[in-house]
Amino acid sequence: MDYHSFLQWWSRISGRVQGRTREGLNTLLILGAWMIWKHRNRVVFDGLSPSLAVLLETSNVEREKWQVSGARSLSCLAAPSLP
Repeated sequence: MDYHSFLQWWSRISGRVQGRTREGLNTLLILGAWMIWKHRNRVVFDGLSPSLAVLLETSNVEREKWQVSGARSLSCLAAPSLP
């Protein structure tokens, strides 16, 4: 498969799922892109060292905020809790 852009890839992936799962996937992709952009800006403009751990931690906190703010479709993508 030859993906020419993020938008083409996103459209293709999103087209494979329906309903609430599609809403959750689209919200997750928007959140992911937003968090990568914000982390990149902190690296470029604030001198932060690139860190996947920091990116994942801040993304998780932001995801929780989005869910509290009404992004309910994200919950359908959450991994089940282990007993």
